[in-house]
Amino acid sequence: MRPGPTSALPRFEGPLARTAHLVALLEDAQAGGDVEREREVSESLARLLSSRGTELDLAVKLARRALTLADDPILRSDVAGWLSGLGEPATAALELRAGKEVAPGTTLARTLVRVAVLLARAGKPDGASVVLEQAADADPSDPMPCELVGMLSSWASEVVSQERGVRGYLDAADRRRGAGDAEAALEDLLRAFELDPTSTEAADAVSAVLSARGRTSAADELAREHANALAEAGRGADARRAHARRLTAALANDDAAASASIAIDLGLAEKNRDVAPRVDEALGRAGLWELSAARLLERARAGTDRAAAFVALARIYEGALPSADRAIDAHVGSLAADPSARASLDALRDHAQRTEDYRPLAEALLASMLSGKAQQAGGGVSPAWIELARELADVAEGTLDDPKLASWVLSELARSSEVDREQAEFARIRLEARVAERTSEIARAEAAFDAAGPESSETAAGPARDGRLASLRKLASLYGLSPDLSERAFAVLASIVRADPVDERSARALEWLYARDPHADVRADLYESVLRARLDGAVSARERVRLRAALAGLALGSGDASRALEEVAPLLEQPDPEGRAGAVVV
Repeated sequence: MRPGPTSALPRFEGPLARTAHLVALLEDAQAGGDVEREREVSESLARLLSSRGTELDLAVKLARRALTLADDPILRSDVAGWLSGLGEPATAALELRAGKEVAPGTTLARTLVRVAVLLARAGKPDGASVVLEQAADADPSDPMPCELVGMLSSWASEVVSQERGVRGYLDAADRRRGAGDAEAALEDLLRAFELDPTSTEAADAVSAVLSARGRTSAADELAREHANALAEAGRGADARRAHARRLTAALANDDAAASASIAIDLGLAEKNRDVAPRVDEALGRAGLWELSAARLLERARAGTDRAAAFVALARIYEGALPSADRAIDAHVGSLAADPSARASLDALRDHAQRTEDYRPLAEALLASMLSGKAQQAGGGVSPAWIELARELADVAEGTLDDPKLASWVLSELARSSEVDREQAEFARIRLEARVAERTSEIARAEAAFDAAGPESSETAAGPARDGRLASLRKLASLYGLSPDLSERAFAVLASIVRADPVDERSARALEWLYARDPHADVRADLYESVLRARLDGAVSARERVRLRAALAGLALGSGDASRALEEVAPLLEQPDPEGRAGAVVV
């Protein structure tokens, strides 16, 4: 029977019927060579199967067939999603990447981002990295590709370096900021720093934002983490530079407490000529003058810019920690380290005129002559050296009444200065009678001293001790400052100070004499014994701190840091209301 108006074939409804219908239509279109119809039916059947969650492989196959017949960005996007759901993210990425156009409602950059995510899920970070770079170029305003580069670096650093990851987050922050989203920009900057705390660019960027918002403490704490990370990575020089930048910022903000804290982070032994003055300034602003003085004294002993350290030390002793004697000592050290230190020379001249005590000036001039000649061995001396030598010759011959020193200076001047040769020789010859007389005086004084008894009597009480001390002091005065008699003068001064530990004048003279040649082993041993003798004497608490610091300096000079600490450790057990002992120990 043929179907008609009254005998039509039945129509079935439901999923199976719908599927069978589309299959029949697909076969009919393929048989008839109707490409457009085949594409439409293939897409419809693929979507039907996908919506039912059955035969997904067939759905993908049909959809991909439809795409070969005509590109459809929406269908291609859906196919990529189906493939990803089937556990084939790499294939999904390839399918999505093959499209010539992007789906409505999205952009090329976002499409490329999706491709990169699929490649990353497929374990292909290298491919994902390349695609993300393309996505970033496709839309210079979109931060997501840059952020994903940073994220990729966090788990695939062997492919995407930390440096590149940090750069990604920083670029993303710029794009967020350009879009007016400051909070999201800060988040990206923080991610960059978290990814690589050693990145100076990331640390500076975050600190700048925090400082601009008035959160200076947070900015400094982050900069501190950055410096510590550099130190842990073995980049000590970079870590010190980071702390130095922190210190500069704190000083600019006039934050005394933070400056002092950073100075301690930086290390109180810091001797870099650019950084050390800032550390001193920070300690000074915090009122830690004793600590600053201890630092300066150590730099003056062994630093590269000793003259500047001595000048700064003199300023402290002339102001915040008033001590006229220590200020003069610092000026002596400054001129010894630098013959052109005019400020120190003027201060010593002024002191000599006011007090009529020319010994500190003469000591400084002599030390400067000796160090200047040693520094210019084999070459000519400087004009400043010649000027100092002339002045010392005048002082020694006149006010100081030290003909042996004057004769020695004139001999050196005649050898070193063509201009002064004739006049210096004439003056030296003129002094010969006084030199001979002084030599005789010394011989008589030494003979009288030897006749006074054994050296052990210097510690005995009574007239014998007093007489011996008087003989020693006369010898020290006769020896004067002449380098030719320096060893005998050193031994005599050491005996005086051991016998009379509170004789400050002799102790200072011994200290100056030792400073001329601190590397002589015999002299160092004798000087150490004198310092220990003074410690056992009735010296003031302040002087006790100085003596302990000097002993520690001797230990450091010999490279024994442990012994240096042992020397100053007893200071912690004595009262320290002014912080001097604590400063030396620190």
